[in-house]
Amino acid sequence: MIIKRILSILIFTLFTATSILAQNAGDVFLAPDIIDTGDGHHMMAQRGYFFAPENRSDPESNLIAIGILVFASTAETPGTPIFAMAGGPGGSRILVIKAGTEGVGHPAEGGLATELQIVEDLRTVGDVIFIDQRGSGLSVPLMDCPNHQVLGAFDQLLSAETLDVAYRNFALVCKQAWLDQGRDIDGYHALEMADDIDELRAALGYEKISLYAGSFGSQWGFTTLRRHPEIIERVLFRGLEGVDHTFDMPTGTLTSVAAILSAAEQDADIAPHVPAGGILKAITMLIHQLDAKPVTVAVTDEETGGVQNVVIGGDELRGTWRMSVRRQNELQPWPASLLPVLAGDFSEIAQRVIAMKGPMNAQPTNNRRAMSLAIDCGLSPSPS
Repeated sequence: MIIKRILSILIFTLFTATSILAQNAGDVFLAPDIIDTGDGHHMMAQRGYFFAPENRSDPESNLIAIGILVFASTAETPGTPIFAMAGGPGGSRILVIKAGTEGVGHPAEGGLATELQIVEDLRTVGDVIFIDQRGSGLSVPLMDCPNHQVLGAFDQLLSAETLDVAYRNFALVCKQAWLDQGRDIDGYHALEMADDIDELRAALGYEKISLYAGSFGSQWGFTTLRRHPEIIERVLFRGLEGVDHTFDMPTGTLTSVAAILSAAEQDADIAPHVPAGGILKAITMLIHQLDAKPVTVAVTDEETGGVQNVVIGGDELRGTWRMSVRRQNELQPWPASLLPVLAGDFSEIAQRVIAMKGPMNAQPTNNRRAMSLAIDCGLSPSPS
């Protein structure tokens, strides 16, 4: 396994070192790569870069390198090649695959095992091409924000105004950091990414392709389908997000929350503790009470070990559960976690406020993909 890993790194390094100096827009550089499957076997692939203009509307644009990983089909007569795209924005399916082969975790653990099974299944149809988003994954430049969001002290109340200022300042500092490095940030949007798909398809010699993606990847796919319909044979999307639906309507979210809580109230363990009128009504009343009279809770910061006084108002209660109702792994226990709060125990909320208000990442870099900000502003929805 060690020999295979060293051989993979040496081949890739030597190949790219001699060829990356003479790139032009549309060039593809691939070198042999070895994917450790974690079960004593390996898969052969080709890893490299596709070179594209940073901003196609600028004839003098610099080039950027977009990470790609190619698996040849195992079919005797391969069908349409399949392009696999990550979500996020800012995700990388290539990094999920490469993490297990370069010593970060075990190949058979986590998302890697799932990705490798997907590769094996898709290869029975045609070639499989993983393409990173520009600015993300193995792409160059890697557009990380060098700063983090600051949401105020633990003993200060959140508010819509506080969140607005914090998000705006965070985005502006990140934007300026990349402008100072000479990046053309007008090139980091969904239409350019759709063109990346089309131009890589042409560079690899494919007439038509199919798309496989989920979450934001489906938005990327929809944009490609809208912009280049003639090149798409089939699409397989999961976790759909429409191009016009980056942000959920509050009414839709509330309807989902009401349905979840209504179902939870039928659970045998929860039913005896449901307040009169139901959990949603009780939580709504509590939010109004906290808006009028916030509470202060002294808790031990799990990160630092120190005691923090945390102020909890209605927005803290809303904000700390925003992720719980959006993440499948947190959704199931969420209704039961409301019961202690309704009984006056705010310790869990206080811990969540600390986690929410703390830096998104304690390190000076790798805080957040700039692509998530860029795409939120550059998804190119319909005029309506």
